[in-house]
Amino acid sequence: MKRTSKWVLGVTLILVLGIAGGLYWTYHSLDHLVASAIRTYGSQITGVPVKVGSVRIKLGDGSATLRDLSIGNPPGFEGSHALALHEISLSIDIQSINSPVIVIRKFSVTDLDVGYEVTRNGNNFNIIKGNINRYLASSGSSKASDSKDKKDSSNQRFILRKVDITGGKVAATSSFMPDKPLTASLPEIHLRNIGKAPHGATPGEISKEIFGVIAKRSASAVAKASAGDAMRQLKDGDSGGMLKGLFN
Repeated sequence: MKRTSKWVLGVTLILVLGIAGGLYWTYHSLDHLVASAIRTYGSQITGVPVKVGSVRIKLGDGSATLRDLSIGNPPGFEGSHALALHEISLSIDIQSINSPVIVIRKFSVTDLDVGYEVTRNGNNFNIIKGNINRYLASSGSSKASDSKDKKDSSNQRFILRKVDITGGKVAATSSFMPDKPLTASLPEIHLRNIGKAPHGATPGEISKEIFGVIAKRSASAVAKASAGDAMRQLKDGDSGGMLKGLFN
């Protein structure tokens, strides 16, 4: 009897450890898979290197945290990044996970660094926006993507109920004034209902909208903060490249 009890206990322990190990692998593999998808599809959509430091997903409460997400610069630009998002928090409607349109209740970004760079060939944000537009055109944008493979993560659709971006900073540099970088605080950004029901929006469409707002607000913030300094430099014979680039 004792041997039977010990045998049952041993098998039970093995099963428990096996299940625990399986759950551990599933959670950590999911984090890894999402991080890999961000790097792959993010780079495809923006046309520049996209990196992410870590992804932590909690399926139980439908939350996720991404840290150290960066969007690189196109060739010809010196900065290490166009955007660096140090922490992103998401709250997901769990009931929508297996539906054609996943609902994200809240998308929050804190501590955002914007690297706005101007050269004679234009500014980095305009080039990245152009890359996103070309990606959307090549993928058939919203209507044509309905006919594509639904299993492709780049065509998964989302609705973002709330997008809040706070604590942003902008550093603008120009090849016309390489020794005079300009800095400014980025005003808070609050967006609502990106990807209207019932069809939602693809990651490319969401990227275009959010990136476009950040680009516009960044240019406006730097232009406003540096107006006096820029005018003094123009009086001293500067070509006006920074001001021209900021409003492209």
